[in-house]
Amino acid sequence: MSRGPLEAPERDLSPLPYDIRNLFDAATRHYATKVVCKRCGWTVIFDPHALWWFCKCRGVDMALRGLAGRFRCTVCGQRGPKLSLVRANRSNSSLPMPDYREWKRAVSRYRN
Repeated sequence: MSRGPLEAPERDLSPLPYDIRNLFDAATRHYATKVVCKRCGWTVIFDPHALWWFCKCRGVDMALRGLAGRFRCTVCGQRGPKLSLVRANRSNSSLPMPDYREWKRAVSRYRN
């Protein structure tokens, strides 16, 4: 039985994995960010590279623990959704992807 993109295994952020502390760590390990509204249950999965680029361009702190307060549900307007890391395809393509050279430059800085 195959799993759909919303039924993929999740990594809850409460027992955070040791090596994934921010959006860049999640993007380098190809973990998408699943955002679920606590009030209405609306779910969206963001591409890890696009979400990293979006936050980097706006100067947003990319630590996973503080990121939930920056999201707001597009359906009901509730702030503070539940975030989890999933191995799934994105369901939202509204965020722009980073330039290939910019991504490779960031990965190079990370490895050094």
